[in-house]
Amino acid sequence: MAVVGQLLLDEETWVADLCAAPGGKTTQIEERLGPESLLVANETVGSRVKALGENLERWGTSQTVITNLEVHRIADILASVFDEVLVDAPCSGEGLFRRKPEARAEWSLAHVGGSARRQRILLEQAARLVTPGGNLVYSTCTFGPEENEQVVAGFLDAHPGWTLDPIDDERFAPGRSDWAETGHDLSGMARLWPHRLEGDGHTIAILHRGDNDFDPHIPLDAPAEIPNAPAPAQAMFGDFVQRVIPGFFIESYLIKQGDSLVLLPMMGGIASTLPMVRKGLWAGTYAPDRFTPSHALALYLQPDQCSNVEPLDFEEAARYLSGETITRTGEPGWVLMAFDGFPLGWGKRSGDVIKNHYPKGLRRPVASWMSAAG
Repeated sequence: MAVVGQLLLDEETWVADLCAAPGGKTTQIEERLGPESLLVANETVGSRVKALGENLERWGTSQTVITNLEVHRIADILASVFDEVLVDAPCSGEGLFRRKPEARAEWSLAHVGGSARRQRILLEQAARLVTPGGNLVYSTCTFGPEENEQVVAGFLDAHPGWTLDPIDDERFAPGRSDWAETGHDLSGMARLWPHRLEGDGHTIAILHRGDNDFDPHIPLDAPAEIPNAPAPAQAMFGDFVQRVIPGFFIESYLIKQGDSLVLLPMMGGIASTLPMVRKGLWAGTYAPDRFTPSHALALYLQPDQCSNVEPLDFEEAARYLSGETITRTGEPGWVLMAFDGFPLGWGKRSGDVIKNHYPKGLRRPVASWMSAAG
């Protein structure tokens, strides 16, 4: 996860994580972004998108959208708009040999060569996304120069407006210029050798696009064509916010997808042109007579944002996560169930009974929660 530390992130950064599943680096990026930022988490392998979405939901994210597209399709829509682009590229996985026998079994010179070819194509496409003055951060979990120094040197040969920014960290070894057989100084790359620090080891490079390296791109002030949620749905969600989560606020559009209300990050006109699997934070389910808040919304919230919070001890939390009702008097209506200051999910109180709204697919028998805690 050292690669995310090389991204320059602030309150307004637009980031693309192009090989995002299962989401470890994506959640790490999201944690460092501000309310006016945007994170596009892309995964080209459709079978891996579900895990990415589940991990982002459990992390509690609001400024992230998920796409399932080939990188060139994203670049056709979002050319030159991202401040930071991360390519943690598929590779031959030499850094995984220690703990994954299948990685050793799959390795071959042909695998290395095929990986390097895919990486060159991926970098070429990813570069189109970077705005002038922005960065393309490239990493692999392999050691061979064919997938590291030689890929970076080839990229620099093909992109004279780009430079290699040095990574200054005494824990990391420098890249090896002599392994690329070009005139480029590649010592600014970082090699994380497993015999020199904790971890499997990998390689990182920061490729910087020059401020004057301009290409035509979509203007960020393009008119937004966002199909806002109907007025009754907006009014019902607004009433829920006022009554149940008065401390909640994010900069977003409220849109309706089927019977769901979704809080879409402020993306300007590109929101209507980018095919998205997930369009931000799922707020809940809307019907003409009611609004049901989502589990994703519960996990995004902080307890102090809510007017009705029920702190649970460990045994109560285990029972709640098992799907049991909780008996406790208090204000009727929606209740945020919490443990040790963290949200667990929703309940709905009537009298002294809190009906459990923890998702059925996530429930486990109470004994399993107790045994997990030792």
